[in-house]
Amino acid sequence: MRYTNRLLDDEARKFYKSTENKLIKVCPEIMSRKISRANVQQAFTLSSVLEIHYNKVNSSKILCVGSFEDPSFEYLVKKGFNVHGVDPSINYDLHSLPKDTKYDIIFSTSVMEHVTNDEEFIEDICLLLKDDGIAILTCDFNKYYTSSSKVPNTVVRQYTEYDLKERLPKVFTKYGCGFLMSTDWSGEPEFEYQGHMYNFATYVFIKRSNNGL
Repeated sequence: MRYTNRLLDDEARKFYKSTENKLIKVCPEIMSRKISRANVQQAFTLSSVLEIHYNKVNSSKILCVGSFEDPSFEYLVKKGFNVHGVDPSINYDLHSLPKDTKYDIIFSTSVMEHVTNDEEFIEDICLLLKDDGIAILTCDFNKYYTSSSKVPNTVVRQYTEYDLKERLPKVFTKYGCGFLMSTDWSGEPEFEYQGHMYNFATYVFIKRSNNGL
């Protein structure tokens, strides 16, 4: 998997352009409402889900968190994948989703930064993953972010290396999860929205043991 636990920069945009084009072809209406330079997130999540799915022996059970207006979710539905969506706009929020059903792959594109309790968000994903299941997330990243920083409308926070490397791993390691591949979120902000400069980061981890949960 390319760009796992990295920033999605212009090099990544070039790498995932073919996947973005697939999304435009299959989900033209949703993609027409997206911001072009932000589509690298959708392309990354879809490309990663497909790669993991095709590497598994059995058919994957997939969950999209934040499925409303998510073109990757729509693509997988149209292509006949075993994918389920959760979104407070259409059914449940993640925390209220029953935890007795487990998933091989859980993906969520640009949702974490909108969630008030992101540690609970990560914990819920861990509880829903099967052993050897993989979580594929993206989020707004800003190395200069502090609690007093201004952020785009509807965004609760942006993420720093401290959040991604230290704070949130304290949650997922309790459930036997660890990073899939190495981490490197270094880089200067290069995406602008509502007058704010920041990056998109990928966040991918695997559940190696359920610790009896």
